[in-house]
Amino acid sequence: MEIHEIRDGDVLVLAPDGSITDSEETSALEAKLGTALKSGGRLLVFDCTTAKNLTSSALRVLLLASRKLDRTEGRLVLCGMNGRLAKAIAISGFDKDVTVVATRDEALLRVREPSLPRPARKERKERVRPEPVPDPSTPPEPVAPEPVVPIVLVVPEVAVVPEVPAIPIEPAPSAAAIAAANAVNKMVDVLLDKLGGRVTRSADARPGGTAPANLDALATGLLAALRAGRP
Repeated sequence: MEIHEIRDGDVLVLAPDGSITDSEETSALEAKLGTALKSGGRLLVFDCTTAKNLTSSALRVLLLASRKLDRTEGRLVLCGMNGRLAKAIAISGFDKDVTVVATRDEALLRVREPSLPRPARKERKERVRPEPVPDPSTPPEPVAPEPVVPIVLVVPEVAVVPEVPAIPIEPAPSAAAIAAANAVNKMVDVLLDKLGGRVTRSADARPGGTAPANLDALATGLLAALRAGRP
């Protein structure tokens, strides 16, 4: 079996010289159609005038080629089928996917007709189920109360520092008081030296080395010195 190629303007006519009944002949048909599509052919006519029989595999190859041409705004038209082959194609529904006409001249006219866009496929709408209507006679389901979370307040411990009693601080004598005490001591020393006696100063002297400037103590010391100086 051989498939002849006939050019009619922009249309390529493929005409087998016999039936296509085995896998080798089907492969030859598939290769011929593939070469025609790769070379840019968009308008094809398959003339079955001398092909008395076509296997289901051969019809499938023709159907796939027709679908590829539809995607590129091309077309494939079949013609020249005998009564038995046309009846078999009609029973299988093949004629609904591929244009089938009686003669080659009619096929050349149909293949050159502008291709109409295929109707858009209707999208399947998702069925929305209605929400069930609650029965008023049915008591509502009890709602579990939300768990109560106890609130815990954390108070930081404060260290208690014992109170320390204040220690009184005796004020230091002023510079004027120290100078006055030193002057008195010098006067006492001069008097005692003149009288020839001495006065033993108290051991609990104030800070700074000054003796207490008490008039009673001074008088007692002078009296003692006068008595000690008598014969």
